Amino acid sequence: MSNSRKLIFACTVWIAFFVLLEGGLAVLGVQSRLETEDPFVGFAAHIPLFAPDSDASGRPIWRTAANKRRFFNAQTFAAEKPAGTRRVFCLGGSTTYGRPYSDATSFCGWLREFLPAVAPGSNWEVVNAGGISYASYRVAALTRELAEMAPDYFIVYTGHNEFLEERTYGELRDRSPILKRADALLRSTRIDAAFRSLLDTPRDPDRPVLQGEVSAVLDGSVGPSAYERDDALRDSVLRHYRFNLERIIRLARDAGADPLLVVPASNLSACSPFRSTHFEGVQPPERERWRRTMDEGQAALDTEDPTRARQAFAEATRLDPRHAEGHYGLGQSLLALNQPEAAEASLRRALDEDICPLRALSPMASIVREVARQHDVVRVDFEALLRARVVAQKGHGAPGDDWFLDHVHPTLEGHRFLALEIIGAMTEAGWIDGQTPLTPDREEEITRRVLSGVDRRTHGIALRNLAKVLSWAGKTQDAGRVARKARDYLEDDANLDFILGTHAAEAGNLEEALSHYARALSRDPGYVKARNNLGTTLAGLGRDREAVTAYREVLWEAPEHSAARFNLANALLRLGELAGAIREYQHVLLDDPDDIDARYNLARTLQRAGQPDQAVDEFRRVLEAAPEDTDARRALEKLTGPN
Repeated sequence: MSNSRKLIFACTVWIAFFVLLEGGLAVLGVQSRLETEDPFVGFAAHIPLFAPDSDASGRPIWRTAANKRRFFNAQTFAAEKPAGTRRVFCLGGSTTYGRPYSDATSFCGWLREFLPAVAPGSNWEVVNAGGISYASYRVAALTRELAEMAPDYFIVYTGHNEFLEERTYGELRDRSPILKRADALLRSTRIDAAFRSLLDTPRDPDRPVLQGEVSAVLDGSVGPSAYERDDALRDSVLRHYRFNLERIIRLARDAGADPLLVVPASNLSACSPFRSTHFEGVQPPERERWRRTMDEGQAALDTEDPTRARQAFAEATRLDPRHAEGHYGLGQSLLALNQPEAAEASLRRALDEDICPLRALSPMASIVREVARQHDVVRVDFEALLRARVVAQKGHGAPGDDWFLDHVHPTLEGHRFLALEIIGAMTEAGWIDGQTPLTPDREEEITRRVLSGVDRRTHGIALRNLAKVLSWAGKTQDAGRVARKARDYLEDDANLDFILGTHAAEAGNLEEALSHYARALSRDPGYVKARNNLGTTLAGLGRDREAVTAYREVLWEAPEHSAARFNLANALLRLGELAGAIREYQHVLLDDPDDIDARYNLARTLQRAGQPDQAVDEFRRVLEAAPEDTDARRALEKLTGPN
């Protein structure tokens, strides 16, 4: 036998051995790491979504675990699926959940009502497993749990929460493409999993471990300002997103279920970016010019001069092509000029340049389409469907507050529309047997029944909660718009008055803001934030004596309120009550020695009070913390002379 034939024979034997070993491990129930493990992240603990329980008749059921109800709707279903039942699990984040409402008016709730009307021959069981703030990697982990609960279909709407949790991909990102492919091949084999189990191989130390439940970057932070531009992280997140979709598909099909992917859609025309920052290469002079042109553009929009606005915003995007705010302004001016294609492109660029990406990036929609096509998965292109609707209605393809309540959460009609499109896709895929046409009368009857469960107060509270989130995120204009809608349903809500006051103050309408804050306090006298803002508004109107009273009332209720104490010190300074101002600034610094503004103001006040030595000490401390503070340096030189 020639050497080449010996080599071929040896390779054949080894291949046969590995094929047989792989097959034997499959028979024994060994799963590959690709099926059981996420190579990008791990989880410190697995907290099951559903816990075993029994209903009133003693029948075993699955019930949403009590410790999960902060993130999920309460759901129940039979532990053993009854004959003739089709079980549908809806997976995703807060859109699937139904935010800002709940399960009943989510697309899952609409499916639960429409499916029996369309396919009465089956008993339809629709389970809403959408988790607030859940990203695709958590959805994939949840799919693995639900795969053991006799699923028939998985409806997956995910993509808006991919950047919510802090994680890194350093080691994976730096691997060569060859090593990545080799690792993926190994992970797909049961042999690799078996050997690792036998050897008790420890977890990859470079793989980040997330908590058992969601811990978002925004939780406990100052809001979107916690985010910084990181293009490398963005690319890794996109790769992870693709991996998770493919894993969900594998898990569903291994369980004998059919997956359906929804292409996520976002509010383009009525949602400004959450965070915009200058690109690193933009120098200070260009930044100043950028700010001036942005102000010119906004002023032109406010005075309904879209041509001048477009020119200004176009110049701003030239000065800094990566500043999301400039692209959003340009998109708004192009909409006003009836240039739909250019407007949509600018608004989409604004979405993709958002430093705090709480809307699915454009590449994510493309990934869903590609994955669905490559794996022959049923797809509902919600983004394209809404775009077509908006084009027909308004002549441009940028959905806004006609379809979305905020940045991503659809209106009640948006959820209903999506549910009907999902049913259409299920029908086309042959998943629904003996379909009964949904007549307009029957559709209207179901719609009326579902909407009757949403009373005026429920609707108002949902909008109020949205306005609060937008206000916290610093999107005062958007918060004001939603709050005004909520006011149509809630007439006695202090939170709404506070949001409307903040919106009026930011717009420079201080008298209007004052009336809103006063109204909020008449409804809730203990509303500390409203009273502090009342004080700042009074101060803005030159009514410092009244402002001092407001700040002192805040500190009576909340002595630790450092912002109110700082504001009080400033007001006392303006009134010439220097000793009181010094005392309050010192109190602020006692709580936070790193407060540069308080220290600078203290130094200035000491200087005015004829205490130059103490003022010099404070100015020096300011410069130790902030050497670039030219005001403090000039003030110090005036007291001591140039160094």
